[in-house]
Amino acid sequence: MREAGWTTSRRVLAGGAVLVAFGLAIWGALTVDDVRAVAPVVAPSPAAPIAAPAVAPEPKTRPFRIVVTSAAGGAPVAGASVRVIEARRRDERRLLEAVTGADGAAVVDPHPERSLTVIVRKLGFRVAQTSTSFTKEDLRVALEPGVPVRGRVVMADTGAPAAGVSVRPFRGAGGLWGALDAATTTGDDGRFEIAGIAANEIARIFAVKPGYCWADAIVTVKETLGDVEIVLGRGGILEGVAYDGDGVPIAGALAHVLPEGGPVPEAEWSHEETDNAIDALRGSIFPPVMTDASGRFEFRGVVLPRAGLVAGRVAAVRAADGRTARSEPVTFARDGERQRRDVRFPQNGSITVRVTSTSPLPEGIRVRVQRNGREGPDETRELGGGGGPMTFAHLRPNKYLVSVSLGDRFRGGWEQMRSVEVAEGREIAVDFAQDDTVTLAGRVEDQSGKGVAGVRVDFTGVRRDDDGGSTSNATTAADGSFSLHHLRPESRHLRVERDEFASLHSVRDSTPADPGAFEWVALDDVRPGGAPLTITLKRLGKLVGRIVPLPAPKGVIVTASSGRERGRTYFLPGEDGRFEFDAPLVGVPMRVAFAPPWTFSGDGKDIVATVLDLTPVAAGEVRDLGDVEFTTGTGIDVTLVDAKGSPLPSIQVKALERWMPLRESTTDATGKFRFDHLPKHPFVLRVGATLATPLTILVVDPSKATATFTIGDGAYVSGRVVDGAGHPVPDANVTFVPGLGLTDEEDACGWAKTDDYGEFAFRMQAGRGSVIARDSSGKRRSERIEITVSDGESRTIGLVLRGQR
Repeated sequence: MREAGWTTSRRVLAGGAVLVAFGLAIWGALTVDDVRAVAPVVAPSPAAPIAAPAVAPEPKTRPFRIVVTSAAGGAPVAGASVRVIEARRRDERRLLEAVTGADGAAVVDPHPERSLTVIVRKLGFRVAQTSTSFTKEDLRVALEPGVPVRGRVVMADTGAPAAGVSVRPFRGAGGLWGALDAATTTGDDGRFEIAGIAANEIARIFAVKPGYCWADAIVTVKETLGDVEIVLGRGGILEGVAYDGDGVPIAGALAHVLPEGGPVPEAEWSHEETDNAIDALRGSIFPPVMTDASGRFEFRGVVLPRAGLVAGRVAAVRAADGRTARSEPVTFARDGERQRRDVRFPQNGSITVRVTSTSPLPEGIRVRVQRNGREGPDETRELGGGGGPMTFAHLRPNKYLVSVSLGDRFRGGWEQMRSVEVAEGREIAVDFAQDDTVTLAGRVEDQSGKGVAGVRVDFTGVRRDDDGGSTSNATTAADGSFSLHHLRPESRHLRVERDEFASLHSVRDSTPADPGAFEWVALDDVRPGGAPLTITLKRLGKLVGRIVPLPAPKGVIVTASSGRERGRTYFLPGEDGRFEFDAPLVGVPMRVAFAPPWTFSGDGKDIVATVLDLTPVAAGEVRDLGDVEFTTGTGIDVTLVDAKGSPLPSIQVKALERWMPLRESTTDATGKFRFDHLPKHPFVLRVGATLATPLTILVVDPSKATATFTIGDGAYVSGRVVDGAGHPVPDANVTFVPGLGLTDEEDACGWAKTDDYGEFAFRMQAGRGSVIARDSSGKRRSERIEITVSDGESRTIGLVLRGQR
């Protein structure tokens, strides 16, 4: 009766709403005179005020007190500059600033429930930065002592002071990681002042000004360090004009100077609100400049040749609509030499697509055209059963991926793709031929020979000769069989794994498929058209045991690794802590980590992961792990010294294990750091490089309360990256992996950039390592070279990039 009454009430309300809507419609159709004619005569009544629509009020600001003290002694620090960046919405920030008083306190008024970044700066101290949210308690920031660094920036041509130059120091002699201070701007006298850097720290100080190549100075910070002088604008002068396809100058576009073949930076690569022009260094030799009303741009300080090697540069322009164009390359012979290279945008082209088949084409064929890069069009159209032709017009000159497909994620289908280059004004024809006779059939079964239903079979790959490829997929039927059609005859990659959607979308059966827990298998060089394949999958084993104590909430995340293989699962233990779940991997030794979805506390301390090393779990095996105990973990103090026994200060260290939460630290003046709340299991640590010591991979055992590691001198590895014609490749990425055999973690690597002449250098940890180079686009790469080096050795290697540019 209650359900019937509710149904009736809803019908009455719905009917009332229809009547009201009908009445409003009639009211809107009447004129003013009509209303007067039909309105009844009644006594006037006071008009009720019209309530304004409810609007959620903006949260009010509240005072937030920040107390700054000295880390040495805890005395209040007066006169410290406090900057608070309040994150309001995505890509929207508000900057709050204050200065500490005699008590070391500063007060700002942020909005509650918003994330805050607090930056504290005071001459004679190292800059402190922390992230927090609004709290009622005071935020306390302790400043470590530091050595002030002062200097000036001068112009190369006149020696005059360079005003308005952004200056910022970074840690070490390498790239842009580990900023030591906020960006400062030189005054009219060209001078700058860095608040404080740790004694003996190696710093690279960048000076950046739009229109000029950046300049830098590498210094070792000491109390006796004098003024640091940075010379801006040394090199050639490149000027030009940006023209549209019809020859009209383009105003308001971003112009860059790049190595030949280097990527054109995206607009969001520079975040001037926080870093000014410094971020433009990530991918650009010059900060960008805006073309003026006549489309003109100019850059000073373009690199000169050295030792007979030519360092070519191009001007590149990104228009407001995302289009990019480049100039002809340019080289300079002397300081102050001026050359002109204009940038001209080409005219648009088109792509016409046609599909043919040995049998009638079905309806529903889709054609998609994607331009290389995020700014390009991504357009999909229905081709129909006739096979076309279909034309995509007004395409900007660039590389495009053209694909045709039929089918969907659940019912299988085919897809072919082709990569084409659209040049200026060029009309491209792309023909796809489908052949029903090229098929790939087979059966997926378990180790007993029984067919496995609901398993997804993906056949995919890339054809090298025409930069195209094809894909097809299907889900196995009740007897484990599958068949893929419309394939190209080249060898491809086949992947077989459980289809998570199979239980919702049965392919060939009236009942949903349930493949159960099986491993996944990948096969290479599978050629269609041959005999049917038989693919055997191993059923996963099971892990059982008990979680002690039971977390709240009681969900547990399990991650497993074995070399490069990874597995992950989630389970809910029972009320008594008992659990049973499918082992993430089968037949291989595993390192398995158990962790709650987030840390939980039994006595106010965080719970850490529990890590176990397991021998291989066979298919169908049930492995009882007993009690898996959650604890608050342990801690370890680590000291890093060089080969002479001297402490290594201000070195960044990072734990690389996937089962550990993000753990990073920096050694203090005595070369020490500490990690707390660690699982009682050895972990891999990456130690940052200095000018004297290499990037180093260590294995740390938390079961020991303290540990001291000696970081050797390493080997000095240098060389040059060239292309197939022997030309040097600037701005290439050289990745080296030290400590082979210690870990399979992907982050256990270092990198170096080639200079304008393709040259690179780095220090490598003694032992086995590997080196590989890639160009800035990632399309060309060298062979991976494995080398074994020793401390104090010098090694020279050459790397040749292969592949299409």
